[in-house]
Amino acid sequence: MIRVKATGEPFAGTNNLSPWKVEQLARDGIWTADDLDPLGLEYVPDPPPPEPEPEEPPRLSVNKSVVQQRIIDAGKIDDALAALQSNAAYFARWFAPDHPYVYCDDPDAVGLVMVLGLDPEVILAP
Repeated sequence: MIRVKATGEPFAGTNNLSPWKVEQLARDGIWTADDLDPLGLEYVPDPPPPEPEPEEPPRLSVNKSVVQQRIIDAGKIDDALAALQSNAAYFARWFAPDHPYVYCDDPDAVGLVMVLGLDPEVILAP
């Protein structure tokens, strides 16, 4: 921003100088303080933009078919099916066709795997 030194107000321009042109010349380094000082002006650079917030790492997921195969390989598919059938909400979530994956840290999936006596970090690994 170009300010009038005496008042600190933004420079509004004159008949010969437009504020945006003076600011552009100062920002580009064409006009320095030596050029602005005789006019009673000063260039105050815009503050840098704030640092962006750190992004959350994406949640890891695994395809349900992979989890099912791992449970089959562990010999626990009958127990898994029985556990899912005992709770309609869990059953519906697991077999929802529009959700072919499960988050590796999903509390319900982790609980199911633990009830089966299996290691969630192995069964739910991405």
